[in-house]
Amino acid sequence: MDHILDNGTKTKYDPVRDTIQIRDPSLPGKPFVVVSGSDPNHVVTVMIPKEVHLP
Repeated sequence: MDHILDNGTKTKYDPVRDTIQIRDPSLPGKPFVVVSGSDPNHVVTVMIPKEVHLP
């Protein structure tokens, strides 16, 4: 999760939920982290693949 937050890019802002989706396209699958727009330290959703081999 920290890898996605550090290396990912903000891909989608949802004004209704006030959330920002951060995705790292270098990882397999489509893992992402959703954080609160008003409080970036508040993690709402984390979607990670079952197996990730980071360099």
